[in-house]
Amino acid sequence: MRDKSFFNRSTQMLIISVFLVFVASSCSKSDTESDKEADQVSIYKLLLYPERYHKKRVKTIGFYEYGIISSLYPYEDDMANRFLFRSMVVYNVKRAQSYELAVCDGNYVELEGLIVTVETGTSGRVVVYLVDVTEVNMVVREGDGSVDLIPCILFYDGT
Repeated sequence: MRDKSFFNRSTQMLIISVFLVFVASSCSKSDTESDKEADQVSIYKLLLYPERYHKKRVKTIGFYEYGIISSLYPYEDDMANRFLFRSMVVYNVKRAQSYELAVCDGNYVELEGLIVTVETGTSGRVVVYLVDVTEVNMVVREGDGSVDLIPCILFYDGT
């Protein structure tokens, strides 16, 4: 007769080993992806076809809502009404840039980061995360119709 505690311990060790191998391989893949130049992708494409951009670096533009769980929306009305199903989560911003994002709250911004998609529970809804954000620019429309991208840090007044 087989010792159940031995079977449980060996099964647990196997599961832990597989998990560690998975984490190590995903970390090395994301490191190589983060070295690549980001593609400019519409927020609409990211929300409609998130699986196409999983673990790819992108630049995208939308209305930014700063908070404990920050989000990027295609329309200002979506942000005002907090339509989370029409948004992506902005997460894991470099610590030195967190104040920049607070300054950009409620504005039209361009963000660069890595796309990670996660399917939630039984609903099958896919949540799109923009992680490892390395660039934060406010989109400013000039009087002549041109558009400038200005780093949010220039709007930060030091407080």
